[in-house]
Amino acid sequence: PPGNSPSVKEGNFKEAEWDLSRYLCELEDSLRDVLSEVLETEMKAAYDELWQEIVFKKPPWSLQDVLQCFKKHWIAVFGHLVPRKMLETVGNLINFFSSGETVSTLGFLQETKELVKAFGKSSKLVPGTLTVIENILNKAQSQHHSSGEQELSAGDVVMNDDESVEKQPGSAHISSQKVWAVFENIWSQVCQTSLEVFKALSFDPHTMQAAPPMGRRPPPQDAVACLHRLSSMVSQLLQAFGRVLSSTPGLEEVHALLSIIYSNKLVSEEASLTAKDLLDCFSQPDYREKLGVGGNQLLELKKALDGCVQTRGQNFAFTAPC
Repeated sequence: PPGNSPSVKEGNFKEAEWDLSRYLCELEDSLRDVLSEVLETEMKAAYDELWQEIVFKKPPWSLQDVLQCFKKHWIAVFGHLVPRKMLETVGNLINFFSSGETVSTLGFLQETKELVKAFGKSSKLVPGTLTVIENILNKAQSQHHSSGEQELSAGDVVMNDDESVEKQPGSAHISSQKVWAVFENIWSQVCQTSLEVFKALSFDPHTMQAAPPMGRRPPPQDAVACLHRLSSMVSQLLQAFGRVLSSTPGLEEVHALLSIIYSNKLVSEEASLTAKDLLDCFSQPDYREKLGVGGNQLLELKKALDGCVQTRGQNFAFTAPC
């Protein structure tokens, strides 16, 4: 039987190679359609009306866009729906369709099939995509029996340097990956709490309007207090992000960021996150870029929080620069 993960190697069976290129477009289109629906469904379920402000790439999506969104939001959203190890399958798909890597066909298709099947409750398009994959699998298995395991290549686009960061060896990458996972969880916490506050205060972050107060009970004071704390905390985070990104970060900048994280109880003391961990992570260009993207998303959330404060008629100004 085929292995659970594809082996990447150079093509050694030119005589027996079978051409799947005409099936690749169908496979790519089908995967884009089904995974786009899964992405929209689950992001809406997680973030409600704010989902389009939070999603890593805005629709309309290419398959690469969708896969990048899955990777970006895996810890906060998709890893709770399917086995977390399937993130490796997402990475394999990114590499295959972007870099033209040659892969063991049967293993690659079987792994893709399992990923799609795992999201069976999230999209009505899953059965159709499984049929497409099954058809290609049948072709591959037929050729496999006659000429041995064959290889498949999409080969037409250069892969981004950071696409396979999870697979790169070395403690530095592992440490930085864990640091970034903490920041993704922080973003998820802040966003989810903001959504709950917006609902409690009947505030629509898209229109920046609150429902008229006539006939309604006044908002709970704990929600109002939480709103003020959130806006203040997001301002602090944005200032700290800005200092880290303004130049090559030093211990002073990352210490300030770490202090904000711990003082606002965004991570537990047991997390053992240190300033050195943050410095190692955000000295790397790819993680600095990710922090910049996260900062822009927080800035949008800050605008919504400030709009909510204003609609509550509070004389509460947040003047800290973002």
